[in-house]
Amino acid sequence: METEEQTTEAALETTLQSFLYFPAAVYVDSKPEFLDVAREVVYRHIDKVHEEQPLNDVHPVTMTGLLMDEPDLEPLREFIGKTGWSILAGQGYAMENISLTFSEFRAQQHRKTSSMEAHPHGHGVQLAGFYFLDVPSDPAPPRAIFHDPRPGKVMVDMPEQDRNMATYASSMINFVPEEGTVMFTNAWLPHAF
Repeated sequence: METEEQTTEAALETTLQSFLYFPAAVYVDSKPEFLDVAREVVYRHIDKVHEEQPLNDVHPVTMTGLLMDEPDLEPLREFIGKTGWSILAGQGYAMENISLTFSEFRAQQHRKTSSMEAHPHGHGVQLAGFYFLDVPSDPAPPRAIFHDPRPGKVMVDMPEQDRNMATYASSMINFVPEEGTVMFTNAWLPHAF
């Protein structure tokens, strides 16, 4: 004869279903074939910014102007555009009569203590992407961080049992990129570096 506890456990095991809706995906790949050309173009633009304005000692980050008109970056832009279109189609969006365009295409160089606070992108932007040209390892490698976008969960969140594990309870996920890493995510997913 089964005990009440065994009956309860058996009922949970056979009837509990799990459905995952409203996912927040981060897509990661390695594309080192674009590194040499991208570095040459980006460093030229970074040097130009440094000629026009000194580096800020407190928050030493440099951002280039738009790079959409750089012909040498066309293969990288084409890869990003086609991949972005495929991501949105794969997510279930009706992409048959839609073409994508870049709202921004810039480079940033971070030094010492510089960082980027968590933020989403708005104004019709659908995807955010990142291509890492150089990734220092000393004193610690930089991290790309993606935050939980659900305000309801953030408001009532509970402590995580183990913040080193990626679980349904995680409030943020981080990646340690390598040189040549490319990342895509929906623009509404808050991201930081």
